[in-house]
Amino acid sequence: MKAMQTRITAVVLLGALALLAAPGRSAPPNLDFGKAFNAGKNLVKAAKPMDFEEEHALGRQVAARIAGNFGIWNNRDWTLYINLVGRALAPYSERSDIKYRFAILNVDDINAYSAPAGFIFITKGMLKQLNSEAQLAGVLGHEIAHVAKKHIVKEVQKSNIYSAGAVAAATAANADDQSIEALNKLTDLSWDLLINKGFSKQDEYDADQSGAKDAFRMGYNPLGLREFLVTLEEREKNQDAKMKTLLSTHPAPEKRLDQLDQFIADKGWKPETRQDNRERFQDFKKRHPIP
Repeated sequence: MKAMQTRITAVVLLGALALLAAPGRSAPPNLDFGKAFNAGKNLVKAAKPMDFEEEHALGRQVAARIAGNFGIWNNRDWTLYINLVGRALAPYSERSDIKYRFAILNVDDINAYSAPAGFIFITKGMLKQLNSEAQLAGVLGHEIAHVAKKHIVKEVQKSNIYSAGAVAAATAANADDQSIEALNKLTDLSWDLLINKGFSKQDEYDADQSGAKDAFRMGYNPLGLREFLVTLEEREKNQDAKMKTLLSTHPAPEKRLDQLDQFIADKGWKPETRQDNRERFQDFKKRHPIP
């Protein structure tokens, strides 16, 4: 029953994508992300290890900082597009029971970020470099995997700042200064991991593999992510300044390609049986140019 519901959801979302990409369609209603990225204040539940309510509270804090620092590109057509693709992928992830939200950062750097509990961002610069829907699915699948595998949460729990109930205490209505300071430090730690240090190489390889796997299960060509990594490799050789942050926080594209190629070879997939939706994506980009 659950598998059938997942397939039905995917079909419905793909149908919506087809309508969205069709010429002459009117613009969808504006999507308001202000509420989604407003820092949570009233979640009160302590648990060890961090439960979802605490993860969500921390995720909202981190997402609010990302949105505030980079700014959100509130283009309703592109925002709807990435949410349709991302939410179609989510049921195939290791954590299909949480709500994923996708937004576009108003910067030309080539990058994407994921905050705890499913707050995912992709930059305008990244969108400009993508050439197919399969590539978009691979990138979003990679970010979904970071959330599904709790990469930030696990690092936070290793720190001496975190303790059971720390986030819940800070978001309570009667939170004291010490609890609020602790949450701010956990947010700082998460921000530093995303922007400066990056995840471990193995975490990045795992996210690549999970992203390709989820895209394949959804019906996309799993080589979409690989194609994009080739693009990154070429831009790295040209010392593209827009990739500076991504390269400082991720393994070299060449290393990621090696790991992903081995993974795909071991799976024995037949990529030609899956769709790229390249023409649909390119047509959408022409009708909705990214400044």
